[in-house]
Amino acid sequence: MFKKLATLAGASIVAVGLMGVSAQAAILDFTSEATKSAVEGGTPGEIDFFGTTATISSTAGALTWTAQDGGTCATPPLDCSLDGLGVVDDEVSPGRQSITISFAKAISLDAIYFLDLFTSFGGQSKEQAEVSWGGGNSGAGFASYFADSDEIKPDGDSGYLKVEFDGYKHVSWLTFTALDINPGDDLGVNDFSVAAISAVPLPAALPLYGAALAVLGLFGWNRKRKA
Repeated sequence: MFKKLATLAGASIVAVGLMGVSAQAAILDFTSEATKSAVEGGTPGEIDFFGTTATISSTAGALTWTAQDGGTCATPPLDCSLDGLGVVDDEVSPGRQSITISFAKAISLDAIYFLDLFTSFGGQSKEQAEVSWGGGNSGAGFASYFADSDEIKPDGDSGYLKVEFDGYKHVSWLTFTALDINPGDDLGVNDFSVAAISAVPLPAALPLYGAALAVLGLFGWNRKRKA
């Protein structure tokens, strides 16, 4: 009995140790020319991502990428060749515009990256991006992200914002919209680009833990067969 427990404990330690190695985030980088080409070159709006297919769609017009205007992007990890993903003319603006990223199977969302989300623009303050999600084990949710938050930014008014989730979000779709902070204003003073999303293979330890149990079972079966 002691040998079984010792073997199981050892296998669990190995699994947890390997989790730290294997749980590397994969980034779907909309600031990359390669991502743009992949989305536009194959089935419209589809791209392979992290063992599944991500389908990107928009309301009120076609997806669009804007040129990187310099000094508003953090690299690494982003490529920063483009400003990211928007709708119609440039970015995601208030009103009927939105971008939805859906996945053929749920992913464990690690972080979201925004660009052109400024702390002050057009007489307004604190531009705001809104994101909703659902379809996975985390259930449906909604959050707002402000340009002046304490998340990672190269400088105080760069327009770059990285939001990391605490405990990850297991989801099968995301929808990005912008808050209409000045109703009736059609200039789009509050808008932003979807720069990237990243996901991790969570729970990464479970397959390894299952493999450890399988090995333990094999050892037991082998001992019985010999007996």
